[in-house]
Amino acid sequence: MFQKINAFWSAIVGPSTKKTTDAPSVCDKGAYTPTYLLMAKDLDSRESQIFEAAVFKLCITAAVKSVYRSAILKILDDYIKNNPTDTNRREYITQCMSEI
Repeated sequence: MFQKINAFWSAIVGPSTKKTTDAPSVCDKGAYTPTYLLMAKDLDSRESQIFEAAVFKLCITAAVKSVYRSAILKILDDYIKNNPTDTNRREYITQCMSEI
């Protein structure tokens, strides 16, 4: 029945130009930004709550997605090396990294 309705509708209006789910999208080309890189931008926040949320989300992502684990650990390790004076943040990162 639906095929008859679609055929009738296509005859009146014309074929649908809407993409189907099988059609390749723009993101299939590999030109996307992984979400962990967007989260890593929040490491530079002055507010401790935003910083801690970013570290927490990065650690959870690293624990769940083994594909991103090494890159996320490198980002957190680089943050510790580049900001040696901020002991509270460094301790929070090392605590979260130990749980991975």
